[in-house]
Amino acid sequence: MASYLYDQTSDKALKDAERIDLLFTLIDNDIYDVAIRMVEKHRALAADRDGNQETALDALARKKNRQARAKCLDRLCCGADQKSNPLPGKANQLFGLLLKEVLLNVLPRELIFKTAEQGNHQLLTILIHRYPHLVSEVDGNNYSIFHFAVSHRHTDVFKLIHEIDRSSKNLVAALKDGKKNNLLHLAAKLSPQNKLDAIPGAALQLQHELLWFEEVKKVVKKSYVKAMNRANQTPGEIFMEEHKDLLETGAEWMRYTANSCMLVATLIATVVFAAAFTLPGGNNQDGNPMLLHKAKFQVFAIADAISLIFSVSAVLTFLSILTSRHARNDFLQSLPNKLVQGLGMLFISVVAMMVAYIAAIFIIFKNGLLQIAIPIAAISVFPVVLFVWHQSGLLRDVVRSTYMSKSLFQPNKPTLFYAGDSGKATKKMCSLCFLNSEE
Repeated sequence: MASYLYDQTSDKALKDAERIDLLFTLIDNDIYDVAIRMVEKHRALAADRDGNQETALDALARKKNRQARAKCLDRLCCGADQKSNPLPGKANQLFGLLLKEVLLNVLPRELIFKTAEQGNHQLLTILIHRYPHLVSEVDGNNYSIFHFAVSHRHTDVFKLIHEIDRSSKNLVAALKDGKKNNLLHLAAKLSPQNKLDAIPGAALQLQHELLWFEEVKKVVKKSYVKAMNRANQTPGEIFMEEHKDLLETGAEWMRYTANSCMLVATLIATVVFAAAFTLPGGNNQDGNPMLLHKAKFQVFAIADAISLIFSVSAVLTFLSILTSRHARNDFLQSLPNKLVQGLGMLFISVVAMMVAYIAAIFIIFKNGLLQIAIPIAAISVFPVVLFVWHQSGLLRDVVRSTYMSKSLFQPNKPTLFYAGDSGKATKKMCSLCFLNSEE
């Protein structure tokens, strides 16, 4: 059907922007035969960009099925059997056609730096498969693809450094630009604004910056950590200079958040503490609770105690945040961990308080008055839902930034080089290329 509609559409009826959008739509929907016909007829489409500044190669490389893409790489770059390729042969044909047209106007060396700068690790992987020596190339500033990854904070591109051998990795870390900045100096600089804007809260932004700095520090030799550039600055000094404002804003954000949450926890602790001495049902002549052996009363007592314990613990946790030094490294683990713990305990105390309140309602409205107790109990759940609704986003962001962001830098399954003699040979060749570039 798509082929028929394309045949019936006049070339003059489509503008350049519409034509590139149509090509992207065909690629996204796996209609490769029509896409091939379009590119063969309009060769310039291979290098044209859409409104998001992406080319058809970008669209083809970002296919959502990662497993299919990995097997496709085997076919495209490593000569795997056609039967192992889950994508139709038309996809391979389209890729080859697009790459051929792009390379007619752009050298592979130029293309790989542009791809690394944009953070398109899928296309970068494909290019390195076809041209293994490109992984060792440096531009006019003596930057490798990994320098671009660090400068622009492209995690997926940077992780590829774990797939090259140790000697090549050391040579990458040793590269310096005209100002004698090494890889860690670049990591010490402030991230691009669009990367910071994607992270909520100044404290979490600073945490992400510290995480990048620490990850790059693991790659470079210890001597490079104290290495100075032409301005006589170490990476640590550049980090403090570049992130001075972010550190102040992050400390203010952390204090404000902790102070607000501590206020809520204090109110809860006050309420449940008072409730512990005004028991529903009253006391008998001996001072013991009248409803001591009733299940509803036991639920009330346990929930009230849980709420009191966790609210007081939350107050102390938030207080420790307020009295912290708010030093640079505190934002990496210490302060975020305390914030997660405090928010978690605050959530538990709120839920336990409402359970105690609902239990007290059923104790008060006993003896056939359930028609009153049930609506009141149902309405009482609303504040808990409202609180969780508004504050769960903060807890989710802090948990994700603190505990899940570490996995961002964990090496994936090998994609650049495959196991076996050919993979080892390619790694060795890349190492020699780095040595030659150094000379």
